[in-house]
This record gives sequence, C-alpha cells and structure tokens, in this order.
Amino acid sequence: VVTDRMLKIGDLDEIYKRGADLYVLDHLHYFGLDHKDKSKADSIEESMKEINDLTIRNGTRTILIAHFQKIDEAKRPTITNFKDSISIPQIAKTVLMLWRNRGENSTPEDQITTEFICPKNRIDVPTFTATAKFDIWTNEYGDMGYKVTGTKNSEFSNLSTNF
Repeated sequence: VVTDRMLKIGDLDEIYKRGADLYVLDHLHYFGLDHKDKSKADSIEESMKEINDLTIRNGTRTILIAHFQKIDEAKRPTITNFKDSISIPQIAKTVLMLWRNRGENSTPEDQITTEFICPKNRIDVPTFTATAKFDIWTNEYGDMGYKVTGTKNSEFSNLSTNF
C-alpha cells in the first residue's frame, strides 16, 4: 500500500491484515501524533509499542523510519540521538542508522561515503558498521566494506560484503 495521506495507528491494523512480508513506515513522528493527550515522548513510545505488537501479531516485518534530533553534522550519531524519545531504540528489535559526514570540515570523499551503523540487534547477527561510497555519475552505491563490532554469530565473518 502506497499512500500520500497521513495514516493513523488505527489504519495500520487493516493494512497489516493484508499479509505482506515487509512494511516500510515513513516516518514514526507522523504516527506519534495519534496520542494527543500525551507528551511527545509518551506518544512515540505508545506508537512504537503498537507497531511492534502489529508486527508480531501479523507475523511480518516492519522497517520504521525515525529521525534524529539536530546534532553537529560532523559527529556520528549514537543510539541516543533519536528525536523526542529514548523508547525508539529501547523497543526496536534492530536499529540501523545511516550517516554521512557533512560537517564544516568534511572532505568531498566524506560527503559521498555513507555509513550504515547497526548499534543494536536482537537477531542472530552481530552489530556492525558498513560503509559505501555513492557514485554520483551512476547514481548507485559501490561495494560495501564492513566491520563487525559484535560476536553473536561466528559465521558472520564469512559473509560477502555484497549485502
């Protein structure tokens, strides 16, 4: 389902019943507005719990986009930099953050290099950081390099960098 209208948490129940393997919700703060009688942080926490429950109840997967609070563009974000609520990384099963150094002193090389940072993962894959350079001529990312920062699965070190 692709829509340009703002959905409410209640709308998701009907959508999830359709049985897709994966849902991508962009972005959390739209759904967090459903709970007008609560603070922003409490509303986001409630939305996170409801989306997590829908995902489990319907046996599917959800990628939920959330934004960071304003930080120095030269500083790599951390798991505590999500906007308005610490419950985002607390409730999520996996957290994947994307970052590009766009700070004042960044180089052109920095600005085309995207870091994929996985600081939290409750599935059988360790946390990791991967980098990929964006080719502005082909409009594609090149090969990824990665660094395993966790040790949940010893087989992970044998995986291809093409993921």
